[in-house]
Amino acid sequence: MPSIRSFVAIELSPDIRAQIEKIQNELKGASADVRWVRSGGIHLTVKFLGGVPEEKIPEIADVLTRCAAETDSFNLRIRSLGAFPNATNPKVIWIGVEDERGRLLKAQQSIEKSLAALGFKEEKRGFTPHLTLGRLKSPRGKREVSRQIEA
Repeated sequence: MPSIRSFVAIELSPDIRAQIEKIQNELKGASADVRWVRSGGIHLTVKFLGGVPEEKIPEIADVLTRCAAETDSFNLRIRSLGAFPNATNPKVIWIGVEDERGRLLKAQQSIEKSLAALGFKEEKRGFTPHLTLGRLKSPRGKREVSRQIEA
């Protein structure tokens, strides 16, 4: 039975995507060996589901619809440029997202619990809202990217 690689995410506005593309273009000047995420593919992941059987999608959609109905609207702010595991040893380059009122975190926790009831594994790590810009494929250019992130 076919499965679909799935995740729950928040789409970004075209204006934010355009700003992210400018940041990516600046970072590309480092000539690092980075696999960049297309600006149109950048999103805020709330929950990674992995491979999901097609027939389970309607059930997931119902759960997410209920979670959305219980969630107050919220605004997010782009915070800073960073890297996982850290800026001096970047593997993943990201832009942080700030949730001043905690509404995104509350929504994420609701989604996490609701999907756990459907058999999805709960994430043990704390939720760190971010937008992934790219992943380093090798050490080439890592120092320059580190400098740009820290600047």
